[in-house]
Amino acid sequence: MKRVFYGGEDNTMTAKDGKRINMIIKRFIINLKKKFNMTIKYNDLSLIVNHIKDYVKKNIGQQDIVNVLYYLRDLVEKQNSINKSKVIRRMLTNFSIEKDFNNEPVLDSFFNKKKIEYLQKKLPEMKYYESCDIEGYLKDEELGSGAFGEVYSIKNNPNIVVKTIDLTDYRIPSSDLYYDTLDDIINEINILKTLKGTKIAPEYYESWICKKNNILYVYIAEERMNRSYGDWIKAGNTISDETFTKLKNKLNKLHKLNIVHLDFHSGNIMLKVKEENGNTIVDPYINDFGISKFSKNIIKEEKQRDLNAYKRLIDSFEKYKTEFISLIITYADFSILL
Repeated sequence: MKRVFYGGEDNTMTAKDGKRINMIIKRFIINLKKKFNMTIKYNDLSLIVNHIKDYVKKNIGQQDIVNVLYYLRDLVEKQNSINKSKVIRRMLTNFSIEKDFNNEPVLDSFFNKKKIEYLQKKLPEMKYYESCDIEGYLKDEELGSGAFGEVYSIKNNPNIVVKTIDLTDYRIPSSDLYYDTLDDIINEINILKTLKGTKIAPEYYESWICKKNNILYVYIAEERMNRSYGDWIKAGNTISDETFTKLKNKLNKLHKLNIVHLDFHSGNIMLKVKEENGNTIVDPYINDFGISKFSKNIIKEEKQRDLNAYKRLIDSFEKYKTEFISLIITYADFSILL
């Protein structure tokens, strides 16, 4: 088994290291059994999380923690017992070890390196940068933010925006499904790559991994839209039947490409608005493929879920339009009385 440090050289763990790690784990198990006076089972693990964290902090040094993590990962790969693998995987993922030792540079390097390796294995073209200040994508102004990160415009190119994703709470996939995984990001990027040139979604340009304030991020560069559906409506504008037909056609085309969106609503529709020969042209684009599915075996009900969401969007707009017209008529009547 190899112990690889971020930015360093490969070092082989010696037999002496291995024996020490085995002894640490045996002492750890004995301590748990004495503390809780029980045989440790998979379903019991959540009851002893805090004790495990305290024990690790007080009894195991930084370097040995890293060695233990590599040792456990190696066991997962070699382990024939599904139940034992589950226990080990939960220890690696569900105890949030990287959060508890967030100020420890060795552990930061361990978890960051594993995430980078996993992303680059799945997306070989994805580059890693030590800094997020990338030439050609320097931040101009923030356009929006949320739990995932932020969206910002870039200097010297008004046609591109960059979406940032903080990887702190994203895990390498395992049998434990309680967390967001890196596969969610990989899936979204693969869908965006598939949609290049289709004008269904904002055009995808590239993505990369970078580090800022010792936090790992994925950055995604894509075509900039000049309106969101919600902002367009709030400004008192309307949406034509032709625009809704375009949107429906794009949704159908998405399904023909074996993609279902699964989170289709007004907040995930962007607009590109332009003037041509005195006419306002509104082109809708579907955005945010974070929970979308890309499969050749799309279930009919999943497609219908998207189509039902589209119908709700139409119904909501018709209600808005009725209320808006009613408001205008009321205002006109009030003006006459004055």
